[in-house]
Amino acid sequence: MVKKHLILLALIISGSFSFGQIPTGYYDAAAGQSCDNLKNTLSSIITSGQVTLIYGQLDNNQMPIVDTIRTDDGTDYMIWDIYSNNNIGPEPYIFNSSQITPGGFCGSTTPTVDGTCWNKEHTFPKAWFSSMYPTYADLFVVRPTDYRLNAKRVSAPYATVAAPTYQFPVNGVYPGYPIPPNPVLDKLGPSSATGV
Repeated sequence: MVKKHLILLALIISGSFSFGQIPTGYYDAAAGQSCDNLKNTLSSIITSGQVTLIYGQLDNNQMPIVDTIRTDDGTDYMIWDIYSNNNIGPEPYIFNSSQITPGGFCGSTTPTVDGTCWNKEHTFPKAWFSSMYPTYADLFVVRPTDYRLNAKRVSAPYATVAAPTYQFPVNGVYPGYPIPPNPVLDKLGPSSATGV
């Protein structure tokens, strides 16, 4: 039994030194480069072997893995919705990683009520992209969000909103989710920033 533990410990220790290390020779091609040549060489190095995701792969393959968090009470898991997640109190509703509504990915469903299902949202509006890929399906740009809140946003940029034309949650609309004391989680309206 002791021998098995020692072998396991040796594997863990040796494995811990192999993670996070730059492979030998990885940056050799960039040695002596400068300016545009350095930038282009580094771009080639870091994109070698890169896999570009397809937009449709995000909802059923990636988002349930990278955007799943623990519920506030720690008893279950949920999909983290960037618009309705309440960091300081109860959630207005909880989404799951299933491919069916209610609660899961919307797919071809077009809900008429907030909180029915989630879909994908480009946090930087895709209408602003100079080219679609790879940003169109980038996990840092595309996040899960309530379908209806996403539909209201359209291509509006993120900003500080002082006089909202819409806010979520709407007082009295969500039983069991009173405001106050819970905060407004999402607003839509003109930016309060000067010159925007």
